Amino acid sequence: MAKSKTKKVIASAVGRAAAGKSTVAATGQAFIRPPDNHPIYNLIGRVAAEWARLEHHLDQIIWELSDMPKSRGACVTAQLMSVWPRYNSIIALLKQRTPKTPELKKFIEITNELNKDTRDLSERRNRIIHDSWYSAHHSGETSQFRSMARGEWSYDLMYRSVKKTKKTLENIKALEKRVEKLKFEILNALSS
Repeated sequence: MAKSKTKKVIASAVGRAAAGKSTVAATGQAFIRPPDNHPIYNLIGRVAAEWARLEHHLDQIIWELSDMPKSRGACVTAQLMSVWPRYNSIIALLKQRTPKTPELKKFIEITNELNKDTRDLSERRNRIIHDSWYSAHHSGETSQFRSMARGEWSYDLMYRSVKKTKKTLENIKALEKRVEKLKFEILNALSS
């Protein structure tokens, strides 16, 4: 028995509600799962890897500030989901150590600034990794199905360019470098 070579297609007609009215936006395009060799998959992996590196720098800061063996500190940081508890832990540890090591005080403000700068980027990272990807059947343009993500509140198939995803990756790499710089500055302050 021969296997069918048909591709599963997702219709692009999506219902929307606005001001009490229900409308349907139909573009007439069909969307499919991107082929295995589509460049978007490489970008998704790179976004995830760079974010993991950023979180690892934060973990290393926590391990150093907590004066625990790194393997014991990893038992704690492995339980922290996302960057927010990591930033909060770093700030708490800096505040706890500042009376004996006043030169650490300046890192509280830097950590708060990084925390603030991470918010929007974290949402963009989450959408890249957690929203389902599709490509237009004929053009190959990439889209994602958004289902009520915080801040967007849309339930829709939305165009997402490879170029925009690359820009988010570059922003994550720049933030990761800033966090790495903070790590080395804290390490230097602790060793002096």
